[in-house]
Amino acid sequence: MKNAILLPVILFCNLSFATAQSIVVDDAVKGSGLHQHTYVGKRWIYGAITNDFYNSTHSASTSADAYLTFTFYGRGIEWYTERKNTHGIVALSIDGNPESIIDLYSSTEQHTVVYINLSLSLGTHTIKIRATGTKNPAATNKYLIHDYFRVYQNVPPAINPSSDNTNTFAGTNSGAFPVAGTPPFNNTGLGYQTLMNNSGMAAGKRNTAVGSGTLVNSVMSDNTAIGFQALGQALSGGGNTAVGALALHTFGDGRNPLSMHGNFNTAIGYFSGPAIGDQSFTNTTSLGAETRVTASNQVRIGNTNVTSIGGQVSWSTLSDGRFKRDVREDISGLEFINNLRPVSYNIDNTAFRRFLGVPDSLIDSKASDRETHIRHTGFVAQEVDKLVKKSGYVFNGVDPPKNKNDPYTIRYAEFVVPLVKAVQEMSVKLDDQQQQITELLAQIAEKENDGSKSKTELMLFQNNPNPFSVDTEIKMTLPETTASARVIVYNLEGKQLKEVTVKERGSASVKIVANELGAGMYIYALIVDSKVVDTKRMILTK
Repeated sequence: MKNAILLPVILFCNLSFATAQSIVVDDAVKGSGLHQHTYVGKRWIYGAITNDFYNSTHSASTSADAYLTFTFYGRGIEWYTERKNTHGIVALSIDGNPESIIDLYSSTEQHTVVYINLSLSLGTHTIKIRATGTKNPAATNKYLIHDYFRVYQNVPPAINPSSDNTNTFAGTNSGAFPVAGTPPFNNTGLGYQTLMNNSGMAAGKRNTAVGSGTLVNSVMSDNTAIGFQALGQALSGGGNTAVGALALHTFGDGRNPLSMHGNFNTAIGYFSGPAIGDQSFTNTTSLGAETRVTASNQVRIGNTNVTSIGGQVSWSTLSDGRFKRDVREDISGLEFINNLRPVSYNIDNTAFRRFLGVPDSLIDSKASDRETHIRHTGFVAQEVDKLVKKSGYVFNGVDPPKNKNDPYTIRYAEFVVPLVKAVQEMSVKLDDQQQQITELLAQIAEKENDGSKSKTELMLFQNNPNPFSVDTEIKMTLPETTASARVIVYNLEGKQLKEVTVKERGSASVKIVANELGAGMYIYALIVDSKVVDTKRMILTK
């Protein structure tokens, strides 16, 4: 190994590098490909959140002989890191050449460049930084700390003369840094770093990128990205469409971008697309600012502040009998509906946005300005799901999470079918009750024709008031010869609920108190000397 004084290299740099093209690659970009980091050894933490570092992340290890490698294409590189009293001595080499020793100790915290080499030949190089397990005597630990690399190239990318080059690039670093392999073709990039690093054996084809930072590090094909960092860091996949700043762009921890690997996704609107988590979603659609999908094969319209979605006609669902198989009439009905718990509630929109991975900075600066508070009505999805699983009801109105970042949702339209089944079951019960009432009325009519009492002498009047909510009076006339008289109250199923003995003769009356019965419709009958004289109906409201 050799000791080296590294920072003075700046003094010997060719002045052309002042205007050289360059890219910055953060430590959190992991992988084994071009412009990606590979971390080897023990005790590595990578992508740790620390606000003082570039992109708020750094990587570190204290294990002797732990190292990182970074392969890049260009003619120069700078290493940026932190000097501090807890940091040790590291060894750095490029392309397997002898190592240079760099002491990262400093009595004061410094975020700075510690290595510069701008004299490399244009091509592919690999830099290796190794923890030696040693430290300055004044240091309190042996940390190897890594923040980011800056890679330089001051010539335009080479074009394979044997390829059908149909690319159009405009803007600094647009379409820059191809490596050996099949060149990309039929791409259009307009803006700073659009389609940068779109190269390799699986080079992206037929892409259109408009806006700073769109389709960076991509080997994707057949994509359209319009807007600042739309489809940013989209490494693999294809057939995606992103329109709007940060569309189909996601964050791993609320701050730092994750790579997108999905296919056939569409996002239209500011920061629309996949939520935090697995970024290999397929066949998703996000329409509207901050609209986030959480699993493959999802369509989401509008963010949490949307208060109305509609059109001239209702939503249509495929229901063609020609394509339905194994049709059964096993629908859950009245019992299922009776076990549901309707509630009203408010949505914590801020908490939900955080659940979807929206960074706090975007919530504070954008979403809170449009915050609305609406009292919703509905069900709690977890309760409905538990009810269905416990009882075995046939019902698919709950859409459970597909992954840890996917929320519970309810398909309220699905409740129409069990509601129809419940109404049908109630209709059968009502028909049975009506039959019982008809039979009861026939019996009463038969007894009325008995003739044992004169109708001119016996009279039952309608209760007053009717309907009633407190109490009501039932009047009647009874012959003086009446031996016994009773007023009996029945429900519509014919069940006797109350009996009142009438002691008066001539003009008589009884009082019915509301708190003795529940709200509903009732039948009351006058029974004289064990025979039904007349019946009427009364209604109690509460």
